[in-house]
Amino acid sequence: MAKNFGKTSVLRGISLEVREGEFLTILGESGSGKTTLLRLVAGFETPSAGEIWMEGERLDPLPPYHRRVNTVFQSYALFPHLTVRENVAYGLRVQGTAAAEVEERVAEALAKVKMSALAEAKPGRISGGQQQRVALARALVKRPRLLLLDEPLSALDANLRRHMQMELKSLQRELGIAFVFVTHDQEEAMVMSDRIALLRNGNLEQVASPREIYNRPATAYTAQFIGHTNLLRCQVANGVAHWGPISFPTREPEGPASFSLRPECVRLSPAGGVAGGATVRFRGRIVTQAFHGATALVQVECGGPSLLLARVAGGAKLEGEREFEFDAAEAVAVVEAATPVADAGADGANSAPGQRD
Repeated sequence: MAKNFGKTSVLRGISLEVREGEFLTILGESGSGKTTLLRLVAGFETPSAGEIWMEGERLDPLPPYHRRVNTVFQSYALFPHLTVRENVAYGLRVQGTAAAEVEERVAEALAKVKMSALAEAKPGRISGGQQQRVALARALVKRPRLLLLDEPLSALDANLRRHMQMELKSLQRELGIAFVFVTHDQEEAMVMSDRIALLRNGNLEQVASPREIYNRPATAYTAQFIGHTNLLRCQVANGVAHWGPISFPTREPEGPASFSLRPECVRLSPAGGVAGGATVRFRGRIVTQAFHGATALVQVECGGPSLLLARVAGGAKLEGEREFEFDAAEAVAVVEAATPVADAGADGANSAPGQRD
């Protein structure tokens, strides 16, 4: 799947399978092609190359209204002069659905999103979270096989956004239909997704479960985009990777190699502990400590090419020099790709529909 706008290539070689009943998140920074990908699936854009299939039916030649695909937009696009009930019923009435069936399906959709009590309210009289539920009900009333959501939580405040993340995930599980959710928020993607498809400059960088994409990033870009990491650019000689004063065993071939080491893997060494086997021990000076409640993110100067991040218990403030350690197996080799490399990981798979962000 590819999409060009004039001479500009927005999506290149996209191959992605949406599994039945899964919550798949399209994650990427601004301009990566997330929304263009969504619009291709919805039928609002036509692919420059490739095909889109769903349950044995080819979708890309069909107009949007002939696809069993519905979209919830960031703005919600509710009609302010119509009630909640009328907003949800609008699409069915336009299709000419019988009045009795409209009433039944609207009631069912409102019940699913817990908005029955506000059916006669106008959008301007309900909260942002409630408006989002109405937008969901309007999409669900048409009984789609696939629901597309284009950053629908971005306009909500932080607390409501976190609450709606859990509600949306719970609703998706209850409905049992596939959701394709677009966001630039990595935390949101990690919390809600069964799998994450990370886009970079119109290419799939990696497709995998949140746990896999975090713990086993395929590329340096993935490791740095998803959460915090220490990207160690090492030289490997005789089965040992060297990064400044720190060395650890590796199976990577001789020469330059890059490793992702998550801050939580770097811990304070126990008093009297001795490095041995695959445990790597080093001494470093505390530069800064950022308090995060239960944990603190510490910058450590250890004589390497750059500062090392460690995540420690958020109790007492650390100062001066301390001993730290990590397990060599927790330093994950990653590809320094000049162009993005799609990699499913151990429990993810590459395959596809194919938008512009």
